[in-house]
Amino acid sequence: MNNHFYYYSLIALNLYTLILKHNLVKELYPASVAGLSYEIYTTEKGLIIRTGGYSENVHLLFDTIFDYMKNFEKNLKEEIFNTIKMQQEKNYYNSLNKPKTLNNNLRINIIEYTNISLYKKYNLIKTIKIEDVKNFSVHFLNEIKLKVLVQGNYNKEMTMNFFNKTLLKLNNSKEIIDKKLIENFAYKLPVGQNFIRINTFNHNDINTIITNYYQANKISIRLTCLLDLIILIVEEPLFNILRTKKQLGYDISINIRDNNGILGYTISVNSQENKFNSEYVENEIEEFNLNIINIIKNITSKDFNHYKQSLIDLKEVVDNELKDEVKLY
Repeated sequence: MNNHFYYYSLIALNLYTLILKHNLVKELYPASVAGLSYEIYTTEKGLIIRTGGYSENVHLLFDTIFDYMKNFEKNLKEEIFNTIKMQQEKNYYNSLNKPKTLNNNLRINIIEYTNISLYKKYNLIKTIKIEDVKNFSVHFLNEIKLKVLVQGNYNKEMTMNFFNKTLLKLNNSKEIIDKKLIENFAYKLPVGQNFIRINTFNHNDINTIITNYYQANKISIRLTCLLDLIILIVEEPLFNILRTKKQLGYDISINIRDNNGILGYTISVNSQENKFNSEYVENEIEEFNLNIINIIKNITSKDFNHYKQSLIDLKEVVDNELKDEVKLY
C-alpha cells in the first residue's frame, strides 16, 4: 500500500465530505422539515451515508445526495473550500491540544493498520489544494465497494429496486484494487510491556492522560461477554482504589475496546503532572490490573450471579428507535 497516497486521499475525503454536507444544507432543508433525516460522515475506510424517514420518500433523499456527489466538481467553490479547509485545520490543531483526544488517537494509530495520526492529518491538510479535492471527487467513485443496509418498512422487492438503482449510478465504477484499504487489520502487540510517551502540545496544560491497553484476542460473542462481565465487576473497585483512596484523578475509566475485530480493554486515568508523575500513575494502574484476578476470585456466588443478571438485563434492553438499532451494524 502506498501510505502517502492513502493518507492524502483520506484528508481529501474528509474535506470532500464536509463540502458535500455544506452544499446539501439548502437543498435538503425542505426534506428535513418534512421529517426526513440524513447523516454523512467519513471513517478510515470510506464514506457513510445514512438516511431515514417515510419509506416512500427516503430513496429520493439518497438520490439527491448521490447526484450532488457525482456533480461535486461542478459545484465546488474556492471560497467554500478555503473556509472549510481552514476550519478543519483548526479542528485538528485543537484536537492535538486535548490530551485525552491525542491519547486515544495514538493508541488506535499503533493498533489499527489503516489509521492515520492527528499529527499527520494536521500537517497534510496544509498541503491540500482545491485541485486535489476536485481530482479526488472525480476518481472517488471509480473504484468502490458498496454495502447497503435497508431496515424498516421495506419489502424485498423495494430493497432490490433501490439497490439496483444505486448500482446503475455506479455503472462506470471498477473493483477496488488494493483490498487492504477496506479490510479489517489490527497489529498483534508483542508480549511484555511497551510504552509510548509524548509531551503535550500545550505546555501550559498540566493534565496527563495515562492509558494502559491490554490486548485480548479476536472478537467473539463469548469473549465480548466475558470482558463486559469483568469490567462490570471491577468498575467499582477501580473507582474506590484509584480515585477515592489514592486520589490519582477524578476521571478514571475502564472500557472494552474493539479495534478492527481484535478485543481488549483499557484503564485510563486523567491525572495532573504537578501532583503525580505519569510513571507513578502507570504503576498504580498496572498494580490494579494484576489484582483483577483476585477481585473476581473473592466475590461470592451470590454477587457474581447478580453481576451476570445485571449484564443480561442490560443487553436485553430494546432499542427505542429504529436508528439506534441500525447503528449496531
